[in-house]
Amino acid sequence: MAASLSVSLASCSGSEAEDKPQAAATTAAEEGYPYDTSNVGEDLLAAERTSHTFRFGGDSPILWRFPASYAAGKADETSSSIETGGVQYEIRVVTGIGTSPREQAEESAKGRGAAIHEVRLGGRDWLAVVDDGEELSILTLFGSFPGGVVNGALLSASAPLADVPPERIDELHQMAQSIEVKAG
Repeated sequence: MAASLSVSLASCSGSEAEDKPQAAATTAAEEGYPYDTSNVGEDLLAAERTSHTFRFGGDSPILWRFPASYAAGKADETSSSIETGGVQYEIRVVTGIGTSPREQAEESAKGRGAAIHEVRLGGRDWLAVVDDGEELSILTLFGSFPGGVVNGALLSASAPLADVPPERIDELHQMAQSIEVKAG
């Protein structure tokens, strides 16, 4: 068993170049991923980068940016949570080593009835685990990074995903795209 650690952490125009990303997002949606990955909107992340070296994430520090809307929330080194509109949201970094994004996604989905989707986001391939519940929904993105490290971001909400505002999903997508592994 691989060691892993999950830590509490459009506009349209006629231009052909702009149509291609939209087509990729449509393909992801056709495969069941319920969100548009072609345009994550304006930058919703805080300016400062967070850095942490995970015990099971290799020796290199991992850097990312939290969403700015979580700045006033309850936070620790790797996660932040807020409550808005009667819904509790938590966003966090996930990491593992000695495994693959597929293995992490399958382990995450096991026994929960969650769906796994391949998505392209920010020039990187991700596996998305979508667990849509009535009282708790979880959306996790897993990607492969240098050094055999799997990193990603997780959003949980105390509501069905259909009730989660698009901005919360954009924040998750942007946070995942902001993840970097610093060379040691």
